Amino acid sequence: MIFLVRHDWNRLAKLYRTQEAPPLNFSRMNSGSVGLVYYKGTLNVGTNCQEIYLSLEKTATTVVWV
Repeated sequence: MIFLVRHDWNRLAKLYRTQEAPPLNFSRMNSGSVGLVYYKGTLNVGTNCQEIYLSLEKTATTVVWV
């Protein structure tokens, strides 16, 4: 299970890694799923009109709305 967690998050982070600061409506310690893995109280989330910002610890990603 640890490999699956690292694999899904690492793949997402590799494709969408960002150095940008989180948006103003950033919320910490949320729960949610990334791929098949459910993160309970460890997912940080923010949005603006163009992107979703997700982070776990020091790895942040920004996914652009399609």
